[in-house]
Parts: sequence; C-alpha cells; structure tokens
Amino acid sequence: MPELIRESTPVARKHYPCEASHWINQANWGASDFEPYEQLLLSAAEADRFKIRPGTRYLYQVQRVDGRLEVFRARIDMHNLCLKYELYPEE
Repeated sequence: MPELIRESTPVARKHYPCEASHWINQANWGASDFEPYEQLLLSAAEADRFKIRPGTRYLYQVQRVDGRLEVFRARIDMHNLCLKYELYPEE
C-alpha cells in the first residue's frame, strides 16, 4: 500500500498529464454512466487532452511505493470523480 509522504494543491506553471484521467479512461465507462454535470467535466478534460493546464490548481502527491518515491499529479475534478466512483485500484 502506498505511503503518502506529502500532499498539496499548487497552481500549475506548465502542462502536466492528469494521472486521475488515466483511471477514468481505464474504467471504459460510457458518458451515460456519469451524471450530466460530470459529463461536462469529462468533456472539458478531454478538450484539454486530459492535461493539467497552467494556472489551475491540481493535486500533487509524493508517495512511497515499494520503497521508491513516486509523484502523482491530477486535476482536482478528475480526482474527485475517481474517488466518487472508486476507480483507483485498491492497494
């Protein structure tokens, strides 16, 4: 199980890939599986190519996984969808 070392919500200074979006895409759900406002969030994220845009707040975590440090970055809206629908893998 990953050990959370640090978590913050900084403002992006450049584009980053949204790692939460990866788990949404892996779920292979259709748009109708989400509520209407969530469909709008997903459309906006897709328009941004599932990237974190400069000037937006995002979730930044440093975790220890199997003895090595890993960084996780995610759009907050996509992270909240993953939490709501339990899309992250269970560790």
